[in-house]
Amino acid sequence: MRFPAVLLSMSLLLASLAPLTGCVWATQMRLHGQLNQAERAFEQGNYPLAATRYESLSNRYPDGPMREKILMRQGIAYYTVQAYHEARDTFLRYLHEYPQGHYAADANEYIAKVDVLLSPGNPAEEAALAAALQDLNALQKLRMEHPTDPAVATAIGDLYRDLGDYDEAMRYYYEAQELGATFQERDLLQARLMLDANGAPVPMTPEQVRLRNLEDNPLVIYDVYDYKARDPGENGFNNRLQDYVVTGRIRNQSSRIIHDVELEVRFLNAHHQVLDVRMVRVGTLGPGEIRAFKAKADTYDNLYNIASHEILPRGWE
Repeated sequence: MRFPAVLLSMSLLLASLAPLTGCVWATQMRLHGQLNQAERAFEQGNYPLAATRYESLSNRYPDGPMREKILMRQGIAYYTVQAYHEARDTFLRYLHEYPQGHYAADANEYIAKVDVLLSPGNPAEEAALAAALQDLNALQKLRMEHPTDPAVATAIGDLYRDLGDYDEAMRYYYEAQELGATFQERDLLQARLMLDANGAPVPMTPEQVRLRNLEDNPLVIYDVYDYKARDPGENGFNNRLQDYVVTGRIRNQSSRIIHDVELEVRFLNAHHQVLDVRMVRVGTLGPGEIRAFKAKADTYDNLYNIASHEILPRGWE
């Protein structure tokens, strides 16, 4: 005899939810035209207009995957026009509303880059850097005073390499790459420059911009270095290779966001046979954005057999 009561309760629950569902649908339909305008402005490279329209939508669009995407695109649009304070606030808002969201890792990376760009630009003086080159304590003190100077991080990496601490050397080399990538990205955007196939900056004409936007392969990989570290062994004598690490930078030269970028780094022998493969997550790249990357070979029969490497973009959309 309890079944009718249960059915009645379920009916009342569904009836109470129906207006809410209809309200969400109606709101989405009402804002559909504005969303299309925001998306069109973004795809056409009109980022100030896109940011404004996304901001208006983000305050009214119902919760869900599309609202999550709107917030992320709003932040990227602000970042692209170098409105860093607004971009940071937007990414923080995204993380507050979607701490486990699809773009949470990307939002955190953008915030880290914005923090670097908003920090005081005070590179270390050449004389001070030269005087500290062989003194780790002096270099670390210099780093505390100039935390966003890639040259200081590189100098610390060099010293750790000379001391045989290759893990620390790689850590500071990668930090230098990240800092350098962030500043280079800003400078290229300000000067309206693009990179040629060798990673050299060249001016963009309007026609080049149009053609660049039509390219199917908008990702440029450059500034690639490999580091072969040796184990000092007993008595300080090098006796074997310990690590093979590849670092570099990747830039999105298109006018659109590219999601889910990964790099497949292949470590090859002298016969171009694959000895090891590392997948490196890059994540979301906004228009003109640059990221540093690092890959370390750790599955191989003999590290001496690694003769070269190749890097292939994967998974992006």
